[in-house]
Amino acid sequence: MAITITEELTAPIFKITFDWLTDTGGDASGTMTASIKGQPVAVVFVPDTSTTAPTDQHDITLTDASSIDILAGRGANLSNVHSTVIVDDLLPIGGNKVTCTVANGGNAKGGNVYLFVRSV
Repeated sequence: MAITITEELTAPIFKITFDWLTDTGGDASGTMTASIKGQPVAVVFVPDTSTTAPTDQHDITLTDASSIDILAGRGANLSNVHSTVIVDDLLPIGGNKVTCTVANGGNAKGGNVYLFVRSV
C-alpha cells in the first residue's frame, strides 16, 4: 500500500513523517514530493499497536535518488513492540527526495517513521 507523507520543511530542522500501512504482501512504499538537502540527526520508528502492529523483525529503508539507504541498513529487523531511535552514523541527503520502503511488515499492518534532518 501507499505511505502518507507529511513534510514539515521549516529550517533549521526538517521533520518528515512516513505513516505506513502494508499491502497483503507485507510491503509499503512512498516518496517525498519535495527534495531536501541536509544531515539526518534522528530517525524514530514507531510500530502500530494492537491489531495493526507489524510483524516482528520487519524492515524499513530510507533511500535517496541513488538508492543509497541513509540508514546504512540499520532499519532491518525492527521490533513490532518497541520504538527504535537512531541518532548517529546516518548518511547525508544531497538534495534528493527520500523514499521510505517497508518489507516483511505483515498484511495490513502499520507504523510511523519520523525523519529529522538539519538543513544546509
